[in-house]
Amino acid sequence: MRRNFKKWKYSIQARLLIYFAILAALFLVSMAVCYFISMNSVYRLTADSVGNSLRQINIDTDRVLSDAQHMAEVTSEDSDIQKALRRPLPDTDKEIYKERINFNNSLYYTWRSSENINGIYVLGANGAIFRSYYSLHKEEYRDEPWFRTVMETGKPLWMEPHEGSSVANNLNLLTISIIVPIHDKASTDILGVTVVDVLVEDLKSIQDGEMVFGGNTFILNEDDRIIYANNDELSEEDIGTINASIAGQDSLHEGDALELNIGGRKYLGELIPLSDSNWKILGLISYKDMYAEAQVMRNIILVFIVFFGGASLFMAWFGAKNIAGPLGRVLDGMRKVEDGDFSVRIEEDRKDEIGDLIHGFNHMVYKVDDLMARERDTRQKLVQAEFNALQDQIKPHFLYNTLDSINWMARMNRTDKVSEMIDSLTGFLRIGLSRGKDFISLAEEIRHVESYISIQKIRYDRILDYKIDVSEDLMGYRVIKMILQPLVENAIYHGIKEKDEHGTITITGEETEDRLVLCVSDDGLGMKPERLAQIRAMMASGARYNDNAYGVINVQRRIQAYFGEEYGLDFRSEYTKGTQVYITLPKKEEAAQNA
Repeated sequence: MRRNFKKWKYSIQARLLIYFAILAALFLVSMAVCYFISMNSVYRLTADSVGNSLRQINIDTDRVLSDAQHMAEVTSEDSDIQKALRRPLPDTDKEIYKERINFNNSLYYTWRSSENINGIYVLGANGAIFRSYYSLHKEEYRDEPWFRTVMETGKPLWMEPHEGSSVANNLNLLTISIIVPIHDKASTDILGVTVVDVLVEDLKSIQDGEMVFGGNTFILNEDDRIIYANNDELSEEDIGTINASIAGQDSLHEGDALELNIGGRKYLGELIPLSDSNWKILGLISYKDMYAEAQVMRNIILVFIVFFGGASLFMAWFGAKNIAGPLGRVLDGMRKVEDGDFSVRIEEDRKDEIGDLIHGFNHMVYKVDDLMARERDTRQKLVQAEFNALQDQIKPHFLYNTLDSINWMARMNRTDKVSEMIDSLTGFLRIGLSRGKDFISLAEEIRHVESYISIQKIRYDRILDYKIDVSEDLMGYRVIKMILQPLVENAIYHGIKEKDEHGTITITGEETEDRLVLCVSDDGLGMKPERLAQIRAMMASGARYNDNAYGVINVQRRIQAYFGEEYGLDFRSEYTKGTQVYITLPKKEEAAQNA
């Protein structure tokens, strides 16, 4: 696997994949950089927007409460009201009612002019009471603690949110009240107080209308303790936690942008003072809520980055495979052609340049295969011509020697030997001709070479003996005719005869899974190393002619012309000890075709 990977990493597919992957990585990096820059901008803009929203809510809340205080102060400075409060109450109820009706109508129209004021009430030190709309709880307020406090201090008093107005019946709605003293313009006396009520739900509507990202608005008293929260869902425990976090701040000043950690969550806050009081308005929103939409957008962008990144990598892999895959098939086809398989064809399923390359490869292989077939045919015809020439050389010389021997034996009245030689010669010539066939059975080839040896044995009976050890199981295989006789002839004339001693020629055969191996060996003179090297060189180089090895060269060329260069002759020899020639052929059954 490691070897395959090492080979793959240098392939075109690997390089294309790397190039495409680099492009995809650059794309992803660019998207990531744009993402971080965009998200930082979004977070910054979100923080600014939320901060501005909180600041605006605080300002609008302060405006509502400041308008209430201003209305109370304007009412307290009204000359007609002060004039009515300087004098004692009228003597009769009718006159008291008449006076009250006039001022009630005036306060009613003043109340109607402001949409955020729930009620205006004038309570005089002389017992006079004027109201804008609602009926009163009672007719006497001069003993109320808040009344006495304002009368004694002469300063405005803000009353923390409470259920219902302190003066009128308003269905116990949560109310904030501002109580302003009425200073007499003609003296230093305090003539009474003006009470203006503001409904808490009006403050909530400000927050609901302007806070796009959610959040809460709080009013803090002079001790920086929450006295109002616009969110009814906050429990007392939540309010206590927020109070504790606020108390943890060193100081709270106007315009402060606060970062509070409340219950393990971070909050952004904006703080402004409330009018002329010691109260403060605090807008608060958690970062989680503030960035909720930004987080959704971030997640969408991340999904797109992951999707397009995965798609880019897939396209990189697919593109590399789409380009390198056909090239790989061409390369595999080339390797097969190198191994001699010219039947390989690559499917032409593309219309681009790679398709043209595949078409060109197929056409080239077809042409090469055709040329190789012609070359094989020409070579076989050439080898056959050489074989015929060899036969033409063998026949006259061999026939002359054989007939001379027959004539000599006839004169010697050795009729038995004459008959034997004629039978052997007849068998030799009959099998040698083989009705023009190039392939014969191994059994016929053995009989052919045995006829030849029999004739030669009669001539060289003193020094020649032979042995054939080939299993009957091999006799049915088809072989090229006359491949044993030239080797036996070499063994006689260059081995045994040269040694001038009695020698034996042995022919053996064996088979492997797909090959047939025959061996012609002798115990004659053998070859010197330089001669053996020369013979092997001629076999390896495909020599076409040599005076001293014409027969074996012809056998080698015929075998390789029919079966290929992996088949042929292999010589082994040791000087003075003999020679072995191995013939390697493919297994060919009875169905083998003649060339």
